Amino acid sequence: MCRFTCGVLLVLALFIAIGAIWGFNVFFNVLLISFLASSLGLVFMPRRGVQNAYRNRAVLSVGAGMLLGIGVGIGGVVGGTALMERGILPDVSPEPYMAILMVPIVAVALAPPLWVGYTPTRSRRWLRRKYPQAAAAIERYRKAGEVREKYVPAVVLDGRRCFLVFYYDKKRPDQLRGAILLSEDGHVLDDPALAQRAAKASHLALETIDYYRHQARARLVLGGERAIRGLKYVYRVLRDKKERFAALGAQVVADWERVMAVEGSALAALDAAYAIKMMEAEWAKEHGLGRLTEVGEEEYLAFEARLLELRRPYEAAAPQLGETVEAAQRMAELTKGMRDVPHAKEVGEGLLGLADVGESLRRERWRDYQYSFLRESDWKLWRERTAWAKEVESGLAKQAAATP
Repeated sequence: MCRFTCGVLLVLALFIAIGAIWGFNVFFNVLLISFLASSLGLVFMPRRGVQNAYRNRAVLSVGAGMLLGIGVGIGGVVGGTALMERGILPDVSPEPYMAILMVPIVAVALAPPLWVGYTPTRSRRWLRRKYPQAAAAIERYRKAGEVREKYVPAVVLDGRRCFLVFYYDKKRPDQLRGAILLSEDGHVLDDPALAQRAAKASHLALETIDYYRHQARARLVLGGERAIRGLKYVYRVLRDKKERFAALGAQVVADWERVMAVEGSALAALDAAYAIKMMEAEWAKEHGLGRLTEVGEEEYLAFEARLLELRRPYEAAAPQLGETVEAAQRMAELTKGMRDVPHAKEVGEGLLGLADVGESLRRERWRDYQYSFLRESDWKLWRERTAWAKEVESGLAKQAAATP
């Protein structure tokens, strides 16, 4: 963040200096060329990898909007001046003309980002238009002081669409206050097994739709790449310094051997974590990113089968890495103080990372890696909101039956 701020201040200082030395015209031309060059860079230099697909699409829309806005601006200035000289347009002063010209410039520049950023499942209008009864039920069972989940995709189970809706505290958006499963026609579905199935597919859809989750996944992929490279370097240094560690006593030798014995398992676990995140990114790209409006259980089951296959190295590595935690921690503390070990601090940090992985696998946290992972308190809120909603639905049905 500090480097970014310094860079922005440096660029601003450069533009100010250009304006002070060469005048406003040169300053404006340099600014225009800079915007044009940055726009072209955004358009023609996307980041590689499916994990950056969402980011590239957003950046491309911004670049395209900037190019269109600049094009309209240049065309308006040049074309407007020519039309005024020929008498086709009334001759007006530059200030009001530029003020009027800013309207189409802004409209054209905002069109691509708005089109790309539009997420159907976030739009209440889309939900009311396509599923009016479900939309009405979602609002009907929302209590005062609550907001619904930002995205509400449809989940197709047994050939019928349903909606798993979460309600959060309006003032504390991270605090869940209720959940409910609704059918396409707005009826309450009191079926825990069905809700569990819906939670899996709905979670996968949300991971695909939300831009920030996609960006977080891209950062995890980048961190995974670095972790794999870093661990390979740690093992290379440990292997090269075998004699140096052997001279430090039997305990160090035992710890060294213990750490070296899990090299394959540790790398396999990191590769599996990296592959899972890449698979998520590929699935998201294949299903339209923020444009995804519904997900079928068959699609999720196919995804889950691949997920379980990729998770197998976790289960295989858990016993070995769990037994390596203390040895890796002792090796890390020892290595950090050895001046003859290249990049001793980084090697020590890598060994501590290995210990953290082992501790996580020892506690079997890898078993919690499931898309339907909800705490018991969450399911309690679902049961409470479902019972209350059924009472409301029953009252509405009796009232409708009594109405002549």
